[in-house]
Amino acid sequence: MPVVSPTLTPQAFVAKWRKAALKESAAAADQPLQPAPGLAELAHKKLDTAVFAAYGWPADLTDEEILERLLALNLARAGVDPGL
Repeated sequence: MPVVSPTLTPQAFVAKWRKAALKESAAAADQPLQPAPGLAELAHKKLDTAVFAAYGWPADLTDEEILERLLALNLARAGVDPGL
């Protein structure tokens, strides 16, 4: 906000205020938007839950168990015997 001067006319004050506001908005436009803290984590948890449900898997699988199940699915779809 510009400093108020007793010598400024109302029109000059508004012009000075608008100039300062434009400068602030231009500076803000250069900054990347930041999501609210925890929003990405919440989105990942919801997505994980939906994927587990779609596959019919329990939600508490370890990373290794997930990879094992995905490999078995891919091999089955490719027609490869997983025992080989």
